[in-house]
Amino acid sequence: MAENNFNPEKIRFKTAVLGGLIAITFIITQDFISASSLDLPEFVSILSFSISLPLLGMALLFYQLEIRDQGSNNSRIFPFVDNLCVIIGMLCTIIG
Repeated sequence: MAENNFNPEKIRFKTAVLGGLIAITFIITQDFISASSLDLPEFVSILSFSISLPLLGMALLFYQLEIRDQGSNNSRIFPFVDNLCVIIGMLCTIIG
């Protein structure tokens, strides 16, 4: 039987970090969208931010579900998808 290592403080910290990344991404993307023409670096930046927003939002949703369920989700796919969303989302934010 798998042990329950639910830590609400750790989840809240991760939620705050992801929320901050989402807010920064919104602010930066807002400036790029209002530009009349984009060169290649600007296009890559807005593309990576566009990829990171839904992934970070999905990871934030996973953390909120984990808080709601008190870590009682015993699925093996849940942590994999959660970590994948966080890693790809953060990489896209850093690239942007």
